[in-house]
Amino acid sequence: KAEGVVLGRKKGSYTKMNVLIENRKVVVGMLKRDCTIADICRRFNISRDTFLKFRSRYKEIDKAMKEKENISHFVILGSWNKYILTQDWVKNYLLPNEESIQIQIPVNMDASLKFVTKDLTVSIVKDRFELSVINKSEPIIRKATAIVREIVRLLPHTPVFSFGVNSTFYCSTTEASGKIDFKDSDIELLAVKGMPLQMQSTLRCVKVSDNCFLNLTLQRDENTQEVTLDFNFNYNIKSMIEVSSILGDDDDILLHKRKDMISILKDVYNFTDITI
Repeated sequence: KAEGVVLGRKKGSYTKMNVLIENRKVVVGMLKRDCTIADICRRFNISRDTFLKFRSRYKEIDKAMKEKENISHFVILGSWNKYILTQDWVKNYLLPNEESIQIQIPVNMDASLKFVTKDLTVSIVKDRFELSVINKSEPIIRKATAIVREIVRLLPHTPVFSFGVNSTFYCSTTEASGKIDFKDSDIELLAVKGMPLQMQSTLRCVKVSDNCFLNLTLQRDENTQEVTLDFNFNYNIKSMIEVSSILGDDDDILLHKRKDMISILKDVYNFTDITI
């Protein structure tokens, strides 16, 4: 130091971006386990902007995000036996024409194996049968509906109590500015007491029809500034036969619900650039 040599590493020589780069496989694994951007940012103590730069540089991260973002779900709640989803049963009855099916071992002990194709995922977690759509093209969306029909046909006596069509819209706080108001009078008062806000969440429950309610959750992470709008069209049911009735005569229910979501985002919240 006396000779003019600066000791220690150069400022910025090991950045938070380096942490992400070294943990690329961990990040991909978190995304495949349905962790959010907020979860990743909290784990690695990074900002949303840092994550987005990281995503733009690495194809495997971008691919994992595209598989995750705005995934549409069919969910049936009931008394499910997770052991019904064996490799042979899923291959023979639910995904008979799929050449490549990846099987993921669950972290949750209450979950079944998770079956993943390039277009869809199928799993049971606790009381939820869940079918997720990765490829949102119309033929795949209709295929997903057909799989739900097949579940109803094969397991008609499964005790069920709810059927849902879900989707999530992601944006930044900047994009949501002027569209969604997260201001509450108690936030500053809590901060004064040394309790800074970490997350804000607001639930809207509205009646769509006599047997359908929309649960819309608006949420903002104060650390990552990520805003999510979770749409859940929920039907209270008493039997699997009612699921068939809700699906109707065609396989377009998810397409119809997607149009409803886009209409809400445009007409109520004034979003223009929308992908669901």
